[in-house]
Amino acid sequence: EVPPRPAGGLSDREFLARLALLYSEAYVVEVQARLRECEKAGDWEGVEALKENYLYRMWDLSQFMKTLKQRFTQWFNKRHGRRGTLWEDRFKSVIVQDGYAARVISAYIDLNPVRAGIVENPARYRWCGYAEALVGKAPARAGIERVMSELEQWATGRPATRSWRELIADYRVILYTDGEERGRQDERTGQVEAVRRGVSQDEAVRI
Repeated sequence: EVPPRPAGGLSDREFLARLALLYSEAYVVEVQARLRECEKAGDWEGVEALKENYLYRMWDLSQFMKTLKQRFTQWFNKRHGRRGTLWEDRFKSVIVQDGYAARVISAYIDLNPVRAGIVENPARYRWCGYAEALVGKAPARAGIERVMSELEQWATGRPATRSWRELIADYRVILYTDGEERGRQDERTGQVEAVRRGVSQDEAVRI
């Protein structure tokens, strides 16, 4: 979800801190110097124009991903002495409704390393939100709490009151139910072919 743009804008400190996530220290220092020059001259329109060159991308997911992929590709190519594109396809965004759809998409994403054959249990893949939530990372927990709390709010009409332990237990059920490996039997050979890789039923029960 892309949060709404703050009505009061960003302070210089927060603005520069965000730039530092994507640009080199030298580049951020250069932007800071230009910002100070405009402020010292009382050129507030110049200040806003300078900030807007970067801010418009912060609340536009497609623009942000375009910049992120470009800069990562440049860094990766320089580091490994290569040229050309790094990503197979362009970034695509899909609007996901709250409720069941959000929970299923969340589980689908957390199961990507399982489908890719990297791990058998998403809890063992440190770069997945589910694993991060299990070790207590606040942003990951907040995401799961949100998609799971909406279910309770819809059912009761009241704010969610369940504990984290209860929420993660219910999410685990959704995770492994949606991720259960599905198969299809070949009518000629009788062999079962996996049509959706995931967690086997036995593994889901054991976990």
